Amino acid sequence: MGVKDRGSPCNSSNKASISATALSERDITTSLQMMDALKTQMEVQKQLHDQLEAQRVLQLRIEAQGKCLERLLEEQHTKIGGAEQKAPVEKPEAVQN
Repeated sequence: MGVKDRGSPCNSSNKASISATALSERDITTSLQMMDALKTQMEVQKQLHDQLEAQRVLQLRIEAQGKCLERLLEEQHTKIGGAEQKAPVEKPEAVQN
């Protein structure tokens, strides 16, 4: 029994050492995986941010073009309205020339 008692502490310390090493390797692997996942997430978030910024710029351009078109339509409507008011007043002879 004395021999076994001496061997047991060594065996359990070796097992603990091996177990600690395996745990450390697992922790390192898990940490690396988490870091990789976070890096990927940050890249995706940056891409989404860039896409949102591009969409915002496009939306502003679309709104500006819409306002420009509205002004053009109003100007055309005003010109047409003015021409309709002037048309009956003009003499037919002036129109024929």
